[in-house]
Amino acid sequence: MKKLLVAFNATNYSNSLAQFAIKIARQSNSVIHAVFLSPSFVPVTYPFPNDLPLASTGLISTAEMIEESRKLTEADIQLFKDDCAAKNVSCSIDYSTDITLEDLVDHSAFTDLILCDAKEELGGISIRDLLMDTHCPVLLVPQVVQMPAKAVLCYDESFSSILAMKMYSYLFPEWRELPSTVLSINPKGDNGMKFDDYLNDWLPMHFPSLQKQILQGNLQRELVSFIHKNDEQCIVVMGAYGGNAVSRLFHRSLSNIVIEETNALVFIMHE
Repeated sequence: MKKLLVAFNATNYSNSLAQFAIKIARQSNSVIHAVFLSPSFVPVTYPFPNDLPLASTGLISTAEMIEESRKLTEADIQLFKDDCAAKNVSCSIDYSTDITLEDLVDHSAFTDLILCDAKEELGGISIRDLLMDTHCPVLLVPQVVQMPAKAVLCYDESFSSILAMKMYSYLFPEWRELPSTVLSINPKGDNGMKFDDYLNDWLPMHFPSLQKQILQGNLQRELVSFIHKNDEQCIVVMGAYGGNAVSRLFHRSLSNIVIEETNALVFIMHE
């Protein structure tokens, strides 16, 4: 059994994320812990108080906005709980209204996998910031999502990318049989792979239907093109954020490009 942390944007509930998380939980006999993250409402001081009598009377106060947001979130929470119950999936809800990035990072140490919407900010929390410090893998889910039919295992010769493949195989043993491609893209035109002998010995033990592909050219462009050519109904597995600032910026940019230009699931793990 695994514990899945599903992070929703409370102001824009994603039913596709909810349904996919429930499918994953049923498939892996996992429990779900859900958080609904809301942005903080900051009271705004009107710069021209003498003009207030001339302002539109249709505006609502900050307190009313907070109350309306609370009611909508409660309705979404009940909807999610009902959907989990209908599928016999065990779930718990975090009702805290002031969850911070630090809280999520701490929680990730006791979670097997975080699922969140690929293109949404989580309340006031940036997904990119979460990816930089999380202690478990993150699965970014697109708005239109299907169970993957193929896997693209991105290998950039880093131990982070190896760890990502390893954690993916451990967390999703039911997907090991998917047609999988170990993809390496070498901007300098090199046709070799570092640790090639180790890869040839180890990877087939986890992925029986495995191919190897080495491409040359721009990393971002070639990866997006490969995903498009090989059907976007796939999951892209990649390591993230090495130990220096250049590596962090590089991998952040790569994952963003995949999210923005494809409809693939993205599984990210770093050391």
